[in-house]
Amino acid sequence: MTDAEVPPPGIEGSARAPDRSGPEVVAVAGGAAGARPSRPEDLYRDAYALVVRGPGLPSERLVQEVVSQCEAHGVDVVVQPVADVRLGTLGRYDMVFLVLEVPHTGRDAKIIHVSVELLKEYRRRRPEKLGAILQAGRRIPGAGAVRLVLWAPGRDADGPDPTVGWPHCTRKVVADHRDLGDLFEVYRGGPDDDPSEALILHGRRCWALLRSWGVRSSEEVSEILRIILDCVSHYDDERFSTTRRPLRGVSDHNRLKLVLEEPQLKPRSQDFPRIDGKTYERKKTNFKESGAKVVRYTREKINDVYPWVSRPNGRDKTKGSVAEFHEFYQALTYVSNLPAEFRQRLNEP
Repeated sequence: MTDAEVPPPGIEGSARAPDRSGPEVVAVAGGAAGARPSRPEDLYRDAYALVVRGPGLPSERLVQEVVSQCEAHGVDVVVQPVADVRLGTLGRYDMVFLVLEVPHTGRDAKIIHVSVELLKEYRRRRPEKLGAILQAGRRIPGAGAVRLVLWAPGRDADGPDPTVGWPHCTRKVVADHRDLGDLFEVYRGGPDDDPSEALILHGRRCWALLRSWGVRSSEEVSEILRIILDCVSHYDDERFSTTRRPLRGVSDHNRLKLVLEEPQLKPRSQDFPRIDGKTYERKKTNFKESGAKVVRYTREKINDVYPWVSRPNGRDKTKGSVAEFHEFYQALTYVSNLPAEFRQRLNEP
């Protein structure tokens, strides 16, 4: 990112792109300057928003929801990856949504640095916050709202959430894109959300799913996760030519880890330009069958210790086993990563 003033970046997925090249025009809701708006939506309708997308699939899902809300509220949207945002353009936007998976202090140091610099630069160019807009009852020069929207799948051993205390923004923490709620409620005087409640809400969903599989305690959660990770290591053995690196060049994960963490990845013809169509079709079939095979092996290992753990409602031999095992693993991971004080609130039996 640079500080130079540059033309607006390209707009991704925006139905409307207003001309902001000239002097900023301040929309006065409800008539003359200083008048109170007749409706809170006058404070944001036809505003110009930047939605900054962090890396990862969870961020993409949240971005889709944020963009949908902006469009439904009459807000023009520009979407950009966090690494591509040009600092010199930030003053053009009436509001900024920074959408990230909760970063980890070590491995995500660059994302943290870039994000904080973005927040500081936006506030330097628009020093007045949302409160000034609410007090004036209209959009005013130099004022802008910043929401940090975070996907937080519990917390693991890497440490506390480093975004706590980030400057110049209000935080919205969710564990599922369906829990985002109305981001524009703050314009109607609604309170900011308690981040812990989002974690508990999704935690209860996960715990209900685990109980439907027969999991009975946090101790079983930890032990089943250990068994699954042992199976992941098992398939890293070079003996397993089909399942060790089935998407070599696309992902270094073995077939089981793809099921658990990257289920959206599948063989694509462009990833294997040197094979003919018949070989490619056979590769797709083998990939699908190997997914079911590694899940079946892993479930057998779980059942060696916990014979009562199985797919809900007697669906052990029906279609969908791979997708449901992915959901099972994600729920195990989520509950395991929750801090102890949160796990105690999940109404364990």
